Amino acid sequence: MTQNSSTVYKGLKAILGSKRVEWTLPAQFKPERTTSAVLNIKNTHGILFQKTPGKFDLEQIHSRIKHTIKYGEDLSTLSTRDLRRSPWVLFFPANDSNNWLAKNQSFTNQYILWLKQRGQYKSVAALLKVFIKHYPSDMPTFDSWRSVLKELISDKSTSRIARLKKCCDFAGYLHLNGPEIFAEKLFKDETPIQAIEKAGVSGEILQSVFFKSSIKNYIKLVSQNIDNPALDLKRLKLHLSILENDDGRMIHAEMARELANQLLSPFISKNPSKATEDIIRMFLLKHLNDPRFYGNNWYGVNKEIRDVMHRWLISLTLEDFFKLLDKTAEKGHWLYRRAFWSAYLNKGVITDAWIALGKSASDLIKTKDHRLRYGNIVRGERKKSSIILKIRGMTIVEISHVGKCRIYLDSNKNTPELYKSEYKFHDLVPSTFNDNSNYGVAHGGSENGSWQLKIAEIIRKHTGISMNSKDYMPRRT
Repeated sequence: MTQNSSTVYKGLKAILGSKRVEWTLPAQFKPERTTSAVLNIKNTHGILFQKTPGKFDLEQIHSRIKHTIKYGEDLSTLSTRDLRRSPWVLFFPANDSNNWLAKNQSFTNQYILWLKQRGQYKSVAALLKVFIKHYPSDMPTFDSWRSVLKELISDKSTSRIARLKKCCDFAGYLHLNGPEIFAEKLFKDETPIQAIEKAGVSGEILQSVFFKSSIKNYIKLVSQNIDNPALDLKRLKLHLSILENDDGRMIHAEMARELANQLLSPFISKNPSKATEDIIRMFLLKHLNDPRFYGNNWYGVNKEIRDVMHRWLISLTLEDFFKLLDKTAEKGHWLYRRAFWSAYLNKGVITDAWIALGKSASDLIKTKDHRLRYGNIVRGERKKSSIILKIRGMTIVEISHVGKCRIYLDSNKNTPELYKSEYKFHDLVPSTFNDNSNYGVAHGGSENGSWQLKIAEIIRKHTGISMNSKDYMPRRT
């Protein structure tokens, strides 16, 4: 720097110094969230904030250590820098366990000896992080690494080591059945999200093998208790919420199918309470979408499990249709039809259901995701809606207002399709001259069960499903 530039620099510094602004904070200023965050970082930094070196650096260190092993050299021949960073390459490359240094028993024994004699806090903390990250429980040397870590952090001579031990004891990182222990702790804890934070789970640890194994066990516990009256709805929602990020996506998206298997398996042969069903159904639809339209998302979910979800969606479809009728159809039109089709629904023989909404009904639910679960009648009477039902080899079409119930056998090429986004009214309610249905039954004599008996007999004839009139006639009050 020349003398002139130095003078200019000093002058500029003096000017900036004279322009300094003093900020006086109000007396009541208390940065509680900042303070809390700092304390949280301080308490968990031993695990969370050990920075992983770059890939190139890891490759070089891994190569040099492998060379040392190959030629039978002592670890002390490695540079101090390589030794200090050596924990990061014990399970490197992550996707090739056959090349893991930690898998070699001879190297493991030599490395553990060095770690006990010369290893410092950073080496121990880094080793703990990679151990949790990969958690190689099926590796022959697994217990050697688990035991040495347990031994090294049992020394409470420093506050940092003491914090590591506290974190490990809480989460069970170094227990034989660590993931099971942590899962049970999460399930029983009144504030599981805080328990996750207390265990130092953040960043890379969220995607660690240990945490994923814990979550799998956690999901099993939720499944085993989901039908337990002691598990209230608020608690169920809390259990499911810890599986999501702040943005609402699953932390481990690859577990969504396993989650579906676990959450739905208790209800293969029975139904939960309506409120419980709503919570589970909405959660699974959010993360896997509707299996009727996004079948690939449900690939890997057992068929009997998918059938549970399908059954719930059928029930939801009829329930929504009945609610819409309460608002759009004339009173009395659906009192008996609701009772009749509810009986077949409760018997579990309706295998599919789909709604086609008239304009009036569509306007009532336009704020909902009706494009997913409903079709629309684009031409025809705006007040009329229709529901299409499947019962074994039959397709049944009912109209919301006055109109026949039309029944199509599977062999009929004119059978209306389910799951279409748009329908023309005359495709669902054909005129007398263009009626290609196999049966058309008018809804006369509802109070005496007249039309009900006719349709029940048609269903019995073609499917073998019998229904007692006391099950499909509404109870008289």
